[in-house]
Amino acid sequence: MGHFAAYRDSQARFQFFRSSALTRRDVRNELQTRSVAFERISGTLLASK
Repeated sequence: MGHFAAYRDSQARFQFFRSSALTRRDVRNELQTRSVAFERISGTLLASK
């Protein structure tokens, strides 16, 4: 159990390091697409109310 948790933690850390290695432009694009998707989702939620 402890080994699995440590493995999962190292995997998450690796993912974080890899994502932090992205260029600023990629991060900005990612944030843009995310905010657009969020606006779309919240818009549909508001429309469904």
